[in-house]
Amino acid sequence: MSGELKPSLELKPTLRQVLSPQLRFSLKLLQMPKLELRQEIISALEENPLLEEMEWTPPEVPTAPGGGGEEEGLRWDRIPGKEQTLYHHLLSQIEVTPNTTKEERTAARKLLLYLDPMGHLIMDPELIALELEMPVEQVKKGLKLLQRLDPIGCGARDCKEAVLIQAKTKYPNDKLLASIIRDHWEELCQGHWGKVEKIYNLSEEEKLGILKRLRTLDPFPGIRWGEAAQSFVQVEAYIYKVGDEYQVHLDESGIPRIRINPTYLEMMESPSTPEEVKEFIKERYQRALTLVQSIEQRKRTIRRVVEVIIEKQRPFLEGRSQGVIPMTLKEVAEKVGLHQSTVSRVVSKKYVQTPQGTFPLKLFFSSSVEGKEGKVSAMTIKQRIRRLISQEDPAKPLGDQAIADILAKEGIRLARRTVTKYREAMGIPASTKRRLRR
Repeated sequence: MSGELKPSLELKPTLRQVLSPQLRFSLKLLQMPKLELRQEIISALEENPLLEEMEWTPPEVPTAPGGGGEEEGLRWDRIPGKEQTLYHHLLSQIEVTPNTTKEERTAARKLLLYLDPMGHLIMDPELIALELEMPVEQVKKGLKLLQRLDPIGCGARDCKEAVLIQAKTKYPNDKLLASIIRDHWEELCQGHWGKVEKIYNLSEEEKLGILKRLRTLDPFPGIRWGEAAQSFVQVEAYIYKVGDEYQVHLDESGIPRIRINPTYLEMMESPSTPEEVKEFIKERYQRALTLVQSIEQRKRTIRRVVEVIIEKQRPFLEGRSQGVIPMTLKEVAEKVGLHQSTVSRVVSKKYVQTPQGTFPLKLFFSSSVEGKEGKVSAMTIKQRIRRLISQEDPAKPLGDQAIADILAKEGIRLARRTVTKYREAMGIPASTKRRLRR
């Protein structure tokens, strides 16, 4: 048949980007949170004889509550989560706490809306008082009430304050413990025990006693409730202010420091080394070099992304903005000269501690909607929802549709289901569960 199709071969040149094994491994490490990176390095040390751990390795930074750990370092382990939410757990205690006034209990109830999933206060009491249109002294009294509820330390502004509150409550006569936490928190986190021992002239027995008591304290008192309890929270970077400038400190505590053993390199270059041994060393050397280089690349990339966050989010870091400024992965990728997917890997499952509290890195990449005065970030909208709920009548709490209607009048148009999504993301119960029955 003249119209019959016949098979044929045809060559067509095409361009296709193929990731090298080294690059794929580097991207894999970039996406890992600290705990997974630690396990990856430990496994590599066990499998690759060319890798060796350097003499000094700092202990892990405080991560989650619990006891135990080796004597040489300070460590908190995760404990299982609980079904009850942090909000309800604290709320049930506020109303039955003796020797408290109605004003203190009212302030404490409203402060529950300003806790993040780890139990930290997301704003300074003075700013919360302005939002609530409540006297600062009343807010501070409510905060004191909140901080002594179970778990002790909820309402602290950061890990250090949470641990210090617990130390003063659990060990009221231990002035030394409180002094070490207050004045040398950074040294504790970084494992610089030698410095602390010299300053206080501690005996070995005193040092072990302090470590034992420290392990009973919880830097994230709210983590055992809600979704945050399902994963380890380890701070990757600290943002702190020196003078008028913000600086980044990458927290490498708990990550073994590794290098390539020079003895094997000498063997690889030696003429007397058998060829089969050289081949073995070369293969292991490439693996070791890829790991070492990928770890350094991971650090550089995280630092660059956090520095861009600082540049963009300075008003938020200084407390001049109620929410983060709208920022996209693409925007940051262009600034640091990386692919958008790479920035996405950087912010995955990683936390940063700032002057305003501890947050997941992905929080700074907030979606936005159009408002009367331009784009409004999702976080700013969440803050507005939080404020509306904090000012509601406890006997007649606002439903999600009512909140959507109020926002619409303010020029922010959201569907009711979006309000529900934002409310649930903040851990705030539905109106039916917020109603205070008298």
